[in-house]
Amino acid sequence: MNRRKILSRLRIVYLVTAAAVIIWTIVTRWDEFGQLFDGARPAWLAASLVMSFGMFALSGVLWRHLLVAHGESVTLGSTIHVAARAVLARYVPGSIWFAIGRATLLSRLGLGAGPLTVTAATEIVLSVATTIAGGAMLLGLAGAFPGGALWAVGAAIVLVGAASPAVAGRAIRLIASKRGAQLATISWRAYMGAAGISVAFWIWSGLTFTTYLRAFPVTDSIGMATLIGGFLFAWGVGFLALVAPQGIGVFEVTLAAILFDSGVGETALLIGGYRLITLIRDAIATGLAESTASKFTPSKTHPTQDQ
Repeated sequence: MNRRKILSRLRIVYLVTAAAVIIWTIVTRWDEFGQLFDGARPAWLAASLVMSFGMFALSGVLWRHLLVAHGESVTLGSTIHVAARAVLARYVPGSIWFAIGRATLLSRLGLGAGPLTVTAATEIVLSVATTIAGGAMLLGLAGAFPGGALWAVGAAIVLVGAASPAVAGRAIRLIASKRGAQLATISWRAYMGAAGISVAFWIWSGLTFTTYLRAFPVTDSIGMATLIGGFLFAWGVGFLALVAPQGIGVFEVTLAAILFDSGVGETALLIGGYRLITLIRDAIATGLAESTASKFTPSKTHPTQDQ
C-alpha cells in the first residue's frame, strides 16, 4: 500500500472520529449549552454562524494570491474548497495542522511542495502578526491594552519582518540554489497584498465574533474596538500556545481578562460558547466539501488552470 493510500485512509478515520466527538460533545453538554444561550438573542447567533462561512472565502483568496505569486496556477474555487475540506485539522494540537492539511490536499492537484510550504508558513506568520499587532493597536486606542503584554507586539513586528521578501525571500532562494532548484519568491507588492488580505480576514473574523457576543446583553456596554481588539490579541496569544488546539483555554481566559473586571471563569465560558458556533460551521463545511470532493479532484494529477 503506497503512502498516499495510507494517508487517505488515516484521514477518513480522523474525519469519522472527529464527527463522533462533535456529536458526543453536543449531546453530553446540551444542558450546559442550553444554560449558556438562555436569554440570548437568536438572530445575532444565527448571523454570526452565517458570517463565519465568509472566513473560508477570504482564506481561499489569501492562499490563491500567495500561490499565484509563487508561479503556481490554481482556481479560487479550489483553494476555498480545500480550506473547508481540511478545517477539522484545526482541532489537532499544534496550531499548524490546518495549514499542513490544506497544503497536502492542494499537492494532489499538482501544485509544488515548495510554493505550498512557503504559502502555509507565510499565512501562519501573517495571521499571528496581524492579530497581535492589530489587537494591540485597537486595545491601545480603547485604553484597554493589558499590562505586561507589550512583548507580544514586539514579537509581531519581528514576525512581519521575518516573513518578508527581504528576509524569508532571500533565505528561500539560498536554500533552493544549494539544492540545485529554482523557486519563485514573491515581490514586496505581492507580500503587501497578502498582508492586506490577512488584515481583511481578521477584521471579518473579529466582526463575526463581535456579532456572536452581541447576542448577550452583558456585552452591550463594551465598545466595538475593545471587542474586536480583544478577540484579535487573545487569538494571537492563544495560537502561540502550541499544545492547545486553537488556543483552547488560553484564548478564553485571556479575552475574559481583557473584557471583564471580574468573573473571569463565567465569562470565559460565555466566550467559549463561540466555539460551538464555529464547530457547527466546521461540521457543515466539511460535510459539503467532502460530498463535492470529486468535482475538485482531477482524474489525473495536474495543475489547475485559471478560469
